[in-house]
Amino acid sequence: MEPFIDTKTTKKMILDVLILDYPLSVRDIHKEIVKHFKPQADYFTIYDGVRTLRKQGVLIKHNRKYSISPEWIQQTQEFVNRLLTKYPIVEENELLKNIEQSESVRMLTFDNPDRFLFRE
Repeated sequence: MEPFIDTKTTKKMILDVLILDYPLSVRDIHKEIVKHFKPQADYFTIYDGVRTLRKQGVLIKHNRKYSISPEWIQQTQEFVNRLLTKYPIVEENELLKNIEQSESVRMLTFDNPDRFLFRE
């Protein structure tokens, strides 16, 4: 499983799981976290994280299964769009180290790919 975001916190692991598969029960979310991210993850810690994310409006619940709220996704996208208009991330090609191109393939090499990850 390729995590979308850094998986240091329980809430981030929950979101990583639900990005790839949804809706899921807390038990299924816990199983996926144990399988792919943190073998020693405690069920009640995952349950508490899911409950908190639901209270914050990040997750929605339907028939005891959870998924990411479409409204939260929309709000997050709008926030990022506003942020990008006010804070240009990089100058053109600042991150790009090299471009190799043939007829059907374009290979991009980045100086520091870690800058594309979400961080707290």
